[in-house]
This record gives sequence, C-alpha cells and structure tokens, in this order.
Amino acid sequence: MFLDEKLVQAELKRQAKPDDMGETERAIEEIRRQEAGQKTVNQFIDELKAGVVVIDELAYRCEKQGQLYIFSDDIEKNVKQENAVIISYKTLEMGINLMYLMSPLVIKNEKEYQKQMHFRQNGVPYYPVDTGKLKSGVTKIFYATGLTTSPIGGIFVLHYYFKTKAGFASGNYTCRLLKRYSFEHLFLAMLHLMCEEES
Repeated sequence: MFLDEKLVQAELKRQAKPDDMGETERAIEEIRRQEAGQKTVNQFIDELKAGVVVIDELAYRCEKQGQLYIFSDDIEKNVKQENAVIISYKTLEMGINLMYLMSPLVIKNEKEYQKQMHFRQNGVPYYPVDTGKLKSGVTKIFYATGLTTSPIGGIFVLHYYFKTKAGFASGNYTCRLLKRYSFEHLFLAMLHLMCEEES
C-alpha cells in the first residue's frame, strides 16, 4: 500500500464515526474508483481552452488571467500584490498561489525542490509523492507533489517553479486530500498551459 493510500485511510478514519467501519471501506473503494476514472491531463487541457471545466460532474466557467486559469464564479478570496497572487475557492475548496521573485534560481532540479518542500514545513508533516517536469510553450516547469495537513484535514499540494527573464516564479495548487483525483490532472493541465503564449 502506498503512503498516500495510508494517509487517505487515516483521513477517512478521522472523519468516520465509531459505528461506520463499513462506510470507511466504501469510501476507500470510492477513492480507488476516482483514481482509476480520473480525466486525463489532455482532457482537462481541452476543457480549459474551451473555457468550461467539469469537476465532479459540475461545470465551472474559467478564463486565463495572466498565467493562471481562474474560476471567477467560485472565488472566495483573491489577493493580488505586485509580485504575487493568492486565490481560494468556495465550493471547489482549492487554492492557487503564484509569486514572481527577482533573484537567481538556485534549485538544481525537481528532486532537490521536493526536498526543500519537505524541510520548509516547520513541524507540519509533509509526505513527498512525486516529482516531474514539463514544457509549457518554451518554458520548462518543474514540479513536486506531496501530502500535508491543515486545520481542515489532509491536503494534496502541487508545488512548481520556472525561470523567468527577471528571476523565477514559484507557486502551488492545493486541494483536499480526498479530492486529489478530481484535481491532480487539472493542476498539471494548468501547468501545461501556464506559459503557452511564449511558443
């Protein structure tokens, strides 16, 4: 059993009542079904380009603002600063962060980046899941996924970074752990399209 499956089980048990062990097993099967049935990255790319994304059978209008795809109808909080954007959503229960830093990039690769994410947590558990890189336009984007905790429970997070002309950009996408397979490929699709105008 993979570490993330164990964390899902722990999350389900945390939410379960003492008398519903059968419910926990059904929920674990539902998570496995979600993983097997999740949309591909390419399906999400097509939906993002069309301006409507279907997540858990609900359609959300989206538009690209700068380098980020935004679901304007569901925004709970949108903080824009000179070099940063932070967005959280109501019903989607996902978050987006993006910062532009005017300094040299000192990270060698995505595996080193994953280690930095692990050590940066300051006492909050962080469980590395995967690392990778992809091309968006002419830009190479590096990413690391992991699982962490918060006051609302388990969180799936995809951290990313890429070089810019003035330095580098760094950010993340987050969602509830139990919704990982609704969002993981969507997050990767948004990364694929993030810098596409450069091509």
